[in-house]
Amino acid sequence: MKEYLSKYQNVLYKTLLNSKKRNKFPQALLLNSSKDVPVLEIAKYIASWIVSSNDEPSDDDLSCLKIKNGTYADLIVINGKDQTIKKGEIEKMLERFSLSSIEDNAKKIYIIHLIEHATNEAVNSLLKFLEEPNEDIYAIITTENVNNVLPTIISRCLNLRLTRASKQELVVETIKKGISLEDSLVLASFNGSLNLIEECYNDTKYITLKDLVVEMFNEYVEGNNILYFAQVEISEYVSNKNNFRLFLDILEVFLLDVIIGKVSFIFNISARKVSTWKTIPSMH
Repeated sequence: MKEYLSKYQNVLYKTLLNSKKRNKFPQALLLNSSKDVPVLEIAKYIASWIVSSNDEPSDDDLSCLKIKNGTYADLIVINGKDQTIKKGEIEKMLERFSLSSIEDNAKKIYIIHLIEHATNEAVNSLLKFLEEPNEDIYAIITTENVNNVLPTIISRCLNLRLTRASKQELVVETIKKGISLEDSLVLASFNGSLNLIEECYNDTKYITLKDLVVEMFNEYVEGNNILYFAQVEISEYVSNKNNFRLFLDILEVFLLDVIIGKVSFIFNISARKVSTWKTIPSMH
């Protein structure tokens, strides 16, 4: 993560490094990113930065290692990716943080991932907490849509914009990992880090969903009912929210490349089918 931050999030990296060296680490951070940046992983790394006894996180530091392994008792992560963040979760967090620290360094940290998925009641409860910060409590809040975050939340945090790594750089790095040019180009279109690309590629759902996109195109070429195909062939794979999001990401890349003419299809002339999906080495 250090290499990723220093290379692709250099402003964030230098800001936090200097803050740590001056022993004035911000108590409330808002990480403002796009959906293809590994913002939750970055937030957890920042948490290890907060507890580190050195200028930067290290596996030699027990507290850092605990956060890395998910065993740091005074770290609470509230994740809005899969479900709405409700007032009860915020209140439960506040109640826990009203108690004495469990860890020896007495630093308590909470990460609220995707604050835009919180109810108004949850945001109001959090806002009261941010207005009266405790010097031993640190907040790391993430968002993929800062326009949906209350200005009062933004004003109480150090707002840090995370930038996406360029597609060209990601494709080069991905190919070095042994992933094909085709898959590198597709995955780099909606993943902003090498770790996210590898994670997605190694998930068997990716290949399955990519094949379904090609099959759906073939159904369209043959003049078949795409709605029927979607109900029969696709629905069972996209019932999960994350699978559905991945399917739409792949479909978007496919359609965009078809429209702008940067995908080279090899057709089975007799059957009028796409037998494979090959992407020429062009970046857009």
